[in-house]
Amino acid sequence: MSKGLTIIIPCYNCEKTLGEAFKSCFRQGLDNFEIVMVDDASTDGTKAAMKALAENHGNVKTVFHDKNKGGGAARNTAVAHASYDAIFCLDSDDILPDGTLPRMLAMLNEKSCDGIGLSRSVKFRGTDLSDIAFVSDFGYVNERIPIESLVEKPGKPLCPLYSVFMFTKDAFKTAGGYPTDHGFDTQGFAWRFLGNGLVAYGCPDTTYLHRVEMHESYYIREDMSGRTNANWRMILEEFLFLLSPKAQEIVLGSERLSYGENLMDKVAELDQPFATDATSLACRDSRKTYATSKEVNAEWLRLYKLEQNDPGTFHTVQKQRRDKFSEPSHKSLRGIVLRIVRKVSRVKKLILDILSARSYRPDLVAAYLWLKIHTALKVGFDQAVEPKKGTVDVVVPTVAKDFGLIKSSIASLALMDHNVGSVYIIAPRSNEIETFCVENKYTYVDEDALLPGVRNRIHHIINGIDLRGWIFQQLLKYSATDIVKTGKFIVLDSDTILLRPHAFIQDEKHVFFQSTEWNQEYFKSFYSIFTEKAPHRTSLVSHMMLFDVVRLTEMKREIESIHGKIWHDSILSAIDLSKHSCFSEYETYANWIALRYPQDSMRLPSYNAPMPRSALRPEEALRRDMPHKKSVSFHSHINS
Repeated sequence: MSKGLTIIIPCYNCEKTLGEAFKSCFRQGLDNFEIVMVDDASTDGTKAAMKALAENHGNVKTVFHDKNKGGGAARNTAVAHASYDAIFCLDSDDILPDGTLPRMLAMLNEKSCDGIGLSRSVKFRGTDLSDIAFVSDFGYVNERIPIESLVEKPGKPLCPLYSVFMFTKDAFKTAGGYPTDHGFDTQGFAWRFLGNGLVAYGCPDTTYLHRVEMHESYYIREDMSGRTNANWRMILEEFLFLLSPKAQEIVLGSERLSYGENLMDKVAELDQPFATDATSLACRDSRKTYATSKEVNAEWLRLYKLEQNDPGTFHTVQKQRRDKFSEPSHKSLRGIVLRIVRKVSRVKKLILDILSARSYRPDLVAAYLWLKIHTALKVGFDQAVEPKKGTVDVVVPTVAKDFGLIKSSIASLALMDHNVGSVYIIAPRSNEIETFCVENKYTYVDEDALLPGVRNRIHHIINGIDLRGWIFQQLLKYSATDIVKTGKFIVLDSDTILLRPHAFIQDEKHVFFQSTEWNQEYFKSFYSIFTEKAPHRTSLVSHMMLFDVVRLTEMKREIESIHGKIWHDSILSAIDLSKHSCFSEYETYANWIALRYPQDSMRLPSYNAPMPRSALRPEEALRRDMPHKKSVSFHSHINS
């Protein structure tokens, strides 16, 4: 293999960011490399910027499309002009940290493999590299990236090939290049790469700087235009032979999905999305064998033969099919109507389920309808937060999977009715989180030092999954009385971002935010802990809460007096740890306040949107796209 490297940069309307991407290539420490920039018929000053950058460099090539063909076509053109066997694709609005590519190239040669993926992607906002929006830690570092990684499931490592990666020219030819007939060319190339039996490894200590606030990403644009499922269907249809029968059924019947449902999320929900022998099937010979099988869908077989015999016609047909399977735009009148219909049908189904259930409770139905009516009337939505009501410390318990969201979560607290005092990050000990706290002037608190030995006394294993960390983190929030210096403090879940003003004190009353995250076990636990029923039936689980130090301390002392042992051991002995969701720190504290100080608190709807991590984007875009939400929680366990 040649020791040189070709860096390809597809360009479209990137005159403001191309220079930084270009210059980062020359800081890699490469001895032998070239850059191939391809302009996809930009309408701004990109062409002039490309020519100016290339002017004094003999190892830079520029190519210009006469019409816009899409990102996949621009990448394919760039590869066609590559001189070296090893190729890396750098997006024109992103940046390579110094020394990244030599490490990847060395591993490519050492492993004699087809591709090398990165270990981390850091999303930064606009032009400020220190303003981190999110961090994606990919899996399979120093390991072969399995084909199963293409269907990303909760709790499993992220696929490195869904980002940019390094590959050989021979591998590119075997994969068939980037797809050009739909909008997900990066995801499509990842499927073509692993789906054709090519081998890639994850490279340690390699980071990619991904810009997220200069413009909407192509994924968001495709989603807002209603083309997400059409794009995924075209990708997955190409590799039906690798999928399990249930997954094939979902793909081929994707037109029956409800509006807003994500095809890939549906596939990911399956216990077995891939065929049991998917790895051995991943080669073109297997695809030909599958195409002659009697089990294959007739339409897919027709398209497969058309692709082999008449690529031009196939390309046209695929574009027509993409339009056919596209949903209406989120912003279109039909899209708005469909979203309303979907919500009404969900409410109807929920009410019918409650009415037909053995545990039918009129008070639950009334509480649910009460909350929905208040939400529909936007009660408490427009809360004023000026003037500020003093200063409160902020406590954020977190774990590694949420690390990339912390900075955005804390920054969003500027929208609350208090000034932020000290910020305490409670987390397992790690150099990464300690460095992060020092850089941002936060106070790091070692979770095991705050509640020594308690984690090991929690026995909460459900379906073979160790969930003691979930219970432990809730107890840590109550322990914050031992570290904060203000009379009140805010606890914020590290995956939650405020989008609009929040008042935690209103009319001199403590505000608790209600949600539909109702769970019977939470109320059973409340009774077991206090031997009294919780006064409210609507859920007060809100992912953020203002705690009063004096009253939280009083609550813990009451628990100790009832059970005769320290408060955290009392809670652990009172709740049923054999149940999946057996305790809520928010539900317990808010209902205790309502029970002991009923005149000092009030309830308002939370207007929180639970979202999958794939929906993360800049706060401005979130506020624009969710005008009826006040906060959003990016839960790692949510698929769609």
